Amino acid sequence: LYRMSAQDLEALDAREGHFPDRPDESRYLRASVRVARLDAGVVEAVTYVANPSPDPGLPSEDYVKHLIDGAIHHGFPEAYVAMLRSVKTMVGA
Repeated sequence: LYRMSAQDLEALDAREGHFPDRPDESRYLRASVRVARLDAGVVEAVTYVANPSPDPGLPSEDYVKHLIDGAIHHGFPEAYVAMLRSVKTMVGA
C-alpha cells in the first residue's frame, strides 16, 4: 500500500487510462476496497479494475517483459513463464 497525494493519484489515473469525467473511454475504473493490514487493521484503499472492452488490443512488449521478470523472480512454475513468453504483443511497443 502507498499513501498518495491527489496529484499522485491524477498521474496514476493518466498512466492507467482512467478518465473520471469519461468512464466509457477509460481502460480502467477506479474502485475503493478494504484491505486488511497485519499492523493496522482494515484500511480503505484504491485499486484499478479493467473496464471490459470488445477489443482490448495487445499488451506492450515492456508490459509482458515486466510480467515475465516478476514471475521468474518469484519462482512461478516454468509452464506459467512459458505461457507468458507466448503472449503476442504490440510490435515496437
